[in-house]
Amino acid sequence: MSRGISFKGAAESLGLAVQVGLTVVVSIGVCLALGMWIDSRWNTAPWATFVLSLAGVFLAAYSTYQVAATLIRRIAAEQAGVPTAGAGPGVGKSLWLATRLGLVLSAPVLVSFFVGTLIDSWLGSSPWGTLLLAALGLVAGTAGAYRLGSALVKEVQAVRPPANGSAEESE
Repeated sequence: MSRGISFKGAAESLGLAVQVGLTVVVSIGVCLALGMWIDSRWNTAPWATFVLSLAGVFLAAYSTYQVAATLIRRIAAEQAGVPTAGAGPGVGKSLWLATRLGLVLSAPVLVSFFVGTLIDSWLGSSPWGTLLLAALGLVAGTAGAYRLGSALVKEVQAVRPPANGSAEESE
């Protein structure tokens, strides 16, 4: 049987991916909304949105770094023989999944937002191009996250022991 990840490992990976994904989306989304509000309030478009979007990206990266540092400490403790709750051989895979999910969710939204802002400035159609393309970016990010989750589910189903009661793999 191919070596994949167990159901427990998949659940941990999915939990970590959701944690990092939501952190990335909320960080970037709040900074983006605040930038758009400042731009509309004080007529500074697109500078406040741009600067705060970058701040949101850095905040999301810092949050991902914090999760990575915690996982690295758990791996180091496990290798030193110190028992840690929840740490297992799938930690590295969990971190990679979490990072991919964060990028898959945030990259399309950011790219489409900035392209929409450029189109609005060229055509004078503000805010419709930005809103339309940001919505399309959100749909693309969500579809990418769904594909990533589906691949994880398929991997877990391929590793699961048969339902007839003979479990060759303990975890």
